[in-house]
Amino acid sequence: MLNTTAIIVSYNTADLLRACYNSIRKFYPELPVIIIDGSHHANECFTYSKSIADKFTRVANVEFNIGHGPGMKLGIGMCQTNYFLLIDSDVTIDKAGVIEGMEATHQSKADTLVYGCGKVVQVNETGNNVDKGINYLHPYFALINKTAYLNHEPFINHGAPLIKTMLSIFYPNILVSFPVDEFVTHKGRGTRELKPKEFTPGYWDKL
Repeated sequence: MLNTTAIIVSYNTADLLRACYNSIRKFYPELPVIIIDGSHHANECFTYSKSIADKFTRVANVEFNIGHGPGMKLGIGMCQTNYFLLIDSDVTIDKAGVIEGMEATHQSKADTLVYGCGKVVQVNETGNNVDKGINYLHPYFALINKTAYLNHEPFINHGAPLIKTMLSIFYPNILVSFPVDEFVTHKGRGTRELKPKEFTPGYWDKL
C-alpha cells in the first residue's frame, strides 16, 4: 500500500487541473490528493476543484493566487502520510508504477534519510538552470519524505520554491534522481501564461 499524498497547487487553470487530476485517478483511484486552489470564485477552476472533493481528495479554496511555494507549504501541513508527491497542475501521469518506483527509491537507501527523489538539476541562486551550481530537486513531479522536509527550510518563494531548501541541504546524496519523464508529461508554463504578479521575481520574497 502506498504511503504518499499528492499535492497540487492550482490557479485559474481548470483544463490543466482536470487533466492532471484525471491522470492521477486513472492510475491511482484511491491515492490521497490535496488541492490548494487559488482561483477566483467566479472562475471555472474554483467550481471544478470544489466538485471533485471526496474522501480521497481534500480541496482548500483560498480564493487568491497564493503562489506555488506557499501553496505547497499549506498542502504539506495537511498531509498525513510519510511521503508527499509534489505535482504541478500542468503535469499528467502517462504510465503506471511511478509512485511505487519513487517510494522504493526512498526505501532502498536504508542508511540515509533521503530528502526527495525526482529530476535533479543544477541551478543558480535565482533558480535558473546552469551547467554547475546548486543541486535542485525540480518540484514539477517530486516525492519527498515529510520527516526530512521538516528538518530543512520550508518552501516559501514562488518561481523557484525549493531554492532556500536546497541551500540548506549539505549532503547531495539525500537528493536522488529518478526518471520521472519516462512516466509523466510536463507541459510547462501552465499558470505562468496568465502572468500573475506572483511570477515577478521582486515579489517572491514578499509571499
